[in-house]
Amino acid sequence: MNLQALLQVRQRLKRKQLAQVMNCSRSTIQRELKRGETDHLTTLLEKIMVNSPDLAQQRVEAQYIAKGPDYKIGADYLLVTEVSKKIYEDHFPPDAVIMHFEEHDRPTGIG
Repeated sequence: MNLQALLQVRQRLKRKQLAQVMNCSRSTIQRELKRGETDHLTTLLEKIMVNSPDLAQQRVEAQYIAKGPDYKIGADYLLVTEVSKKIYEDHFPPDAVIMHFEEHDRPTGIG
C-alpha cells in the first residue's frame, strides 16, 4: 500500500501511526509529505494544501539530476578509453593500471 492511498483512506491517522503501518520512521513520513505538498485552488478560488505523489517523485528525480558535476576524467576520452582497455581487454587490476600509467606517459586527449 502506498503513502497516498493510506492518506486518503485514513485521513485522521497520525504520522507516528502511519509510520508504524508503513514500517518506516516518522521522519520518513514527514519528509515524504513535505516533498509532495503543493497549493491547489478550489472551485471557489481558495488555496488548499494537498499532497501529490507525482510532484514528490519529480522533486526527488530533480535532486538526483542536480547533484555535482561529473568526474574530470569524464572529459578525457582518450584516457578513459585506455584505462577501460587495460581493465577489460588486458585484464589489468585497477592498481596495475595506475602503476602502468605512472611508469609510462599517461595518454591524454585534453590539450
